[in-house]
Amino acid sequence: MFTKKNEFEPLNELKVKKLPLFVKKQLHHFKSVEISLEKNDNEDKVNKETKNQLESKIYQTRDRLNEEQLAKIGKFLDEIEDWLLYGDGEDAPTAEYRTQIQAMDEALTRL
Repeated sequence: MFTKKNEFEPLNELKVKKLPLFVKKQLHHFKSVEISLEKNDNEDKVNKETKNQLESKIYQTRDRLNEEQLAKIGKFLDEIEDWLLYGDGEDAPTAEYRTQIQAMDEALTRL
């Protein structure tokens, strides 16, 4: 604080309170929680990417097939799309999306 004479005069001395450091057990716990959260984030990212791949594959397949081929597997593609967008596929696990992609690949191989 400045006085009338423009001289600095300290109000109080700064008091520093020391906080205890985290113990190793706490640090280990925090680290494991962080690792778990990162793992969940990565799994969620892979799940959304795989779901997107399946949806893209449905649309790309329809665009590439001729009428005769589409007549053979069009209903199959519709069923997968309905499952994905309106059924249980909305929140399905990654493995289920991969199974659907594999089923589409097998159906396309048979054409």
